[in-house]
Amino acid sequence: MHGKGDHAPWWVFVLDLVMINASMVLAYVLRYRLQWFLDAAYDAPFSAYLPFSLMFSIVVPVLLWVTRGYHHWRGRIWLGRAFRVSNAVVIAMIVALAWSFITRPLVYSRLLLFEGGIFMIMLLSLDRGIALLVQARQRRQGKGLKRILIVGAGEVGRRVMRTVVARPDLGYEIVGYVDDNPEKGDGRIGRFPGLGTVDNLPTVIDEREVDEVIITLPWTYHRRILSVLRACARRNVRARLVPDLFQMSLSRVEVGDLGGVPLVEIREISFS
Repeated sequence: MHGKGDHAPWWVFVLDLVMINASMVLAYVLRYRLQWFLDAAYDAPFSAYLPFSLMFSIVVPVLLWVTRGYHHWRGRIWLGRAFRVSNAVVIAMIVALAWSFITRPLVYSRLLLFEGGIFMIMLLSLDRGIALLVQARQRRQGKGLKRILIVGAGEVGRRVMRTVVARPDLGYEIVGYVDDNPEKGDGRIGRFPGLGTVDNLPTVIDEREVDEVIITLPWTYHRRILSVLRACARRNVRARLVPDLFQMSLSRVEVGDLGGVPLVEIREISFS
C-alpha cells in the first residue's frame, strides 16, 4: 500500500517550535533591552511572556496543520509556504491579543507581540527555505524519491516529463507512462518507457511500486479519467490531474503544482 500524503519531515515541526520561541526572545530583547522604536515605561522579566510563547507554540503549528501548511510538501514553492506561515502567524497574533484583552495580564506589551509576529514570519519562512535546500540536495543524491506513473503521452504528458527531468530537486522518479495509443504505449519517449495501455494501470502500479499517478488526459476523456481515479483509490495511491478544463465541482478538488505544472487532486471518488 502506498500512502497518499506527502507531509513535511518531522524536523521541520521541531524547527518551527524553536523558531517560534526564538522569535519571542528576540522580540523581548528588542523591546526591553534595546528599546527600539519606543522606550519601555517599565522593565519586565521574560517569564511574564512565557504564556504567550506557549500560546504561539500551540496555535501556530495547529493553524499550519489545519491549513495544510505541513501537507503536500513536495513541489510546493517557498513563496507559497511563506504565505501560509504569514496567515497562521497573523491569526495567532489576533488570538493572543484577544486573550490578553480578556485576561488582562499585569505585564503586557502589544508592541512586543507585534515584533514577535514579524520575527516569526521571518524565521519560519527561513526554516522552510532551509528545508527546501536540504531536501533538494538529498533528492539530487537519489534519496527520498517518489515514483510516479504518467497517464497519457500527449503534449501535456511530455511537459510533465520535461519538468521532472529539469527539476531533480522535486524528488520525482518517472517509472514510465501508459497510453491507449499503441504507437505510444508500446514505445519510448526519451528515457521513459511506455508500459502499455491505460488498462494495464493496476498491474503497473503493483509491479513498479508506484507512489503517485499523474493524469494528463484531456477532460473529454472523463470516463477514462474516472476509471483511473478509482483504480488508484482502490490501491491507496495518490492520483492527480493536469487540468485542461475545470468542469468539476471545486469543492471536491485540491489544486497544487509540480514545478509550475498545475495539478488537481480529487478528494473523494464514488465507486457507484
